Amino acid sequence: MIGELIFEGRAFIEVPRWHEGSLWFCNFNGAGNAAVIKLNSEGKPETVIHPLESEGSDELHSGGIDWDAEGRLVLVKARTGRLIQFDNSFNIFREIQLSGYTGPLNDMVVSGNYSYVGACGHEATSIYPLLRLMLGFPLKLGSIRKVNLVTGVDMGSAADAMSFPNGSVFFNGGRRLVIAETFAKQLTAFDVDINTGDLSNREVWASTGSFVLPDGICFDSADGGIWVANSHPFSSVCCIKYHQGGKIEKQIKKQGGYVCYACGMDNSGNLYLLENTSFKRTGKSRIRKLLKEDLL
Repeated sequence: MIGELIFEGRAFIEVPRWHEGSLWFCNFNGAGNAAVIKLNSEGKPETVIHPLESEGSDELHSGGIDWDAEGRLVLVKARTGRLIQFDNSFNIFREIQLSGYTGPLNDMVVSGNYSYVGACGHEATSIYPLLRLMLGFPLKLGSIRKVNLVTGVDMGSAADAMSFPNGSVFFNGGRRLVIAETFAKQLTAFDVDINTGDLSNREVWASTGSFVLPDGICFDSADGGIWVANSHPFSSVCCIKYHQGGKIEKQIKKQGGYVCYACGMDNSGNLYLLENTSFKRTGKSRIRKLLKEDLL
């Protein structure tokens, strides 16, 4: 196996975030009574947030996580369309209800006073949109929702006509936002007004190619590249590093029947691959850590 295996479980894990020296990630389906997990200083998993719904509920699914300007954890509830801010004791500080979008909510990132949440358009766990894509039929488009985390107000759509918006990253001091459009097979970039939070100057940052469905992404601050988790079920590659314009620098192969749905980096440039065998609660999950020197 390439990389060190640092986590194994039965869950569907996504959206890794490096925060205060620990790797945090979200368990989308709530298996094991965990919604948000972090690996402590000894590398052992700790449940930070338990599911807010009962076992077996259709509303159990979580989405992205990030932190607001006050250091509060923010969690997306994919099915109920809510953003939840937690205080430093991980009690609920505020719930913000979103409306006027299509499809379940997905990943989310925060910059300044605003969060940006992907609304999928199509159902995330169904093979149906992938079959429609392969057959050339149109798909329901999603959007990026902007939320003011200071006032708790849903500010509506910041960008429309997004083809399954997925992993998202900020760089250039929060002035640039890149979002993976999974079914468009591309990374889409926006300029960000740091005062109003408005998005503008939409462009294709990179096209990912025929056998890549870009899912979770992370920014490599060392050289400005973006690592892309590839959730295409028929590809032999699990993660690819792109540069603007679509140049590929590095590819990592799939191993052991797992699909890579998300990736993240720590402050030292080490890469974490979050891999799952199934969306089902009985599926297996794992995290592989690849050291910076192994990525050269």
